[in-house]
Amino acid sequence: MNAIRTSIKELLELLASEEAQVEYEKSVPTANVPAELVCMWFDDSYHPSSPQHIEAFSKAERDILAAFNEMYDARVESLPATLSGMHASQQWAEVVAEAQQVLSKIAW
Repeated sequence: MNAIRTSIKELLELLASEEAQVEYEKSVPTANVPAELVCMWFDDSYHPSSPQHIEAFSKAERDILAAFNEMYDARVESLPATLSGMHASQQWAEVVAEAQQVLSKIAW
């Protein structure tokens, strides 16, 4: 699996698991985990127009990732600033569930 696919897969696994998010927060106690989760997707990982991204994913996979990105982006502004707040949030529950669906749809 190429580096972009691996990076996106690992990030989706983190987004799809509240337990993994808690472990991440424990392992990086100085990090603002909610901000990190947003930054890792929107700034660091998801670049759909880059040639590397286009090469790494099939058209169907790019469509799945684009739908996830749109859904996540629509909820970003309303997400709480703490991980415990996010875990109590319906908007975050929707992001987690959709990340799980993406992993299933791409069969990772």
